[in-house]
Amino acid sequence: MPTNHLQNTLLRTINFAKSIKQLRLLTGVGGVANEPAFSIGDDIRSIILSPPFAWSWNRKDVAIAVTEVLGQDYTESIADFGWIEKAVIDDGNGKIKELTVKNAHALAPTSVKEQPASICVYEDDNEGGITFRVAPAPPTSYTLTVIYQKAPPIFASTSDDWDPIPDRFSYLYNTGFIAKAYEKTNDPRFLPTFSLFMRLLVSANGGLSETDVNLFLEGQLNPMWANTASLQQQGFGAASGQRR
Repeated sequence: MPTNHLQNTLLRTINFAKSIKQLRLLTGVGGVANEPAFSIGDDIRSIILSPPFAWSWNRKDVAIAVTEVLGQDYTESIADFGWIEKAVIDDGNGKIKELTVKNAHALAPTSVKEQPASICVYEDDNEGGITFRVAPAPPTSYTLTVIYQKAPPIFASTSDDWDPIPDRFSYLYNTGFIAKAYEKTNDPRFLPTFSLFMRLLVSANGGLSETDVNLFLEGQLNPMWANTASLQQQGFGAASGQRR
């Protein structure tokens, strides 16, 4: 029988973090059950599953009929949608073309009818209704296949596993969890531990472009502490966010 790759639970990570010297309580703080453990776990899982990090174990796809009659916008019910990784159109005659994904910007409406070249998520109703927009508007019928990364679930119990992150990546979420626990208590070990988490995450994902790496690091390494001696000792340049 195949090995269960989702056996590690949030509680196991909490217990591991509590074993670290001088780390304070992670559940029931301020009289709130399971906090800050739930919030820390949600934050770390979201970082791991957010762009630009695409993972084979977090990937799904959906096929959509794109037609001239329906135009640019197509609404699908996708309960676990996170973000578009890739998209392709098939004209049914053996010609398949990859579209340019506009994850950060909406495409404008157009009256131009040509083979679609770009795609974006135009609207997300937060109830599973995802409206994709293609541009230009299709002049005929195509099959659009959207390859997407699933949205991260949230923790509802300390017995929840780290789905969909396989156990082999426990070193990632454990390191990130401990870093955020340090942050909650203003522990100076936060900066070096969080920078270690960043390096491990970039390394584990592999295949990222230099631009993707730089944008991610610049977004995560807050400029307010990017010039601190602690980060500089970890080898990050303040201006570029790159490790030297």
